[in-house]
Amino acid sequence: MENSKKTIKAKALTYLVMKPRTRATMIDYIKSINGTKCEAKSGYYSDAFVAWENEGLIQKKDGVFSITKFGKEYLKNPAVLREKRAKERIKRDKNALNYYRDQTHELRKLIWIAKRKAEDMQWDLDRMSQSGAHTYFDLLKTLETRF
Repeated sequence: MENSKKTIKAKALTYLVMKPRTRATMIDYIKSINGTKCEAKSGYYSDAFVAWENEGLIQKKDGVFSITKFGKEYLKNPAVLREKRAKERIKRDKNALNYYRDQTHELRKLIWIAKRKAEDMQWDLDRMSQSGAHTYFDLLKTLETRF
């Protein structure tokens, strides 16, 4: 990849390959490559640093940023980050699917128990009050059960 066509992210990570840098040094370098006239360093590009840390491209220890092994892989092939995100999304989706399967199982179990209890109540239908019988038949409708 030609240096002029690299993204600021790729240029900043390449800068970190040489040696670990402080945040201030990184900000000065990023300002120089993107041509900003901004004087403030506080907060400048901080959201990018957080994102890069969360992506596993850099790590911060004792106020010094360094590139990770995964960050070096990313510089060789940026597609590894998309692959990593896709794998994480698949894992989250599988976890969500398992959660909803468990919830569905529990709900089916509760409905089954409610149907059995409603069936047991049928024996006492003649002793129920009119409002109790009305509630009982509403329950049967809700459970979509006929006895």
